[in-house]
Amino acid sequence: MDANKGEAGKSPAAAAVPANEYVLQAGDEIDILIFREPELSGVFKLNPAGEIRHSLAGSIPLAGKTIEAAEEFFTKKLAKDYLVNPRVTLKLVSTLSSQIVLMGEVEKPGVYPLPFGEKTTLLQAIAGAGGFTELASPDRVRIVRRTPDGHQTTLKVRVSDLLKGGKQQDIPLEPNDVIMVPEVVF
Repeated sequence: MDANKGEAGKSPAAAAVPANEYVLQAGDEIDILIFREPELSGVFKLNPAGEIRHSLAGSIPLAGKTIEAAEEFFTKKLAKDYLVNPRVTLKLVSTLSSQIVLMGEVEKPGVYPLPFGEKTTLLQAIAGAGGFTELASPDRVRIVRRTPDGHQTTLKVRVSDLLKGGKQQDIPLEPNDVIMVPEVVF
């Protein structure tokens, strides 16, 4: 990784919004657990209108609410119309803004979600994409990252240095990172 790339050591994720203050938006996935009601529990995705479709409660608008407010809103809806003293736990699973892009010489290039509140490293992402192809040049990997001020920075990574376990640490990925694995040059 280039040491001269400025703020690479300071992660915007460290200053990211805590889960209890995150405001839900269309495309987010949430896990709803209703105590002693497994058939009513599950993972739901907010549609473009910012609602979930629940088998019992129908359309529930949750966009624009924090996790805590959405949990309270959904609990009140169930208590008012459907269940006696429901106990609901709501957890954010993924957001549209939490994704990475893997391009180039990996087995399964594409867009991958970053689970909310969990750290994913470069090696984990590459492994999740099936690893390198035979034509990959693992010592020329680039991570293109947007900084909070809107600029772009490129981190150069020698994956062999990461695998040796020396002073080079595996790199935690941030939302919207683009990982490019170039082809080996003959």
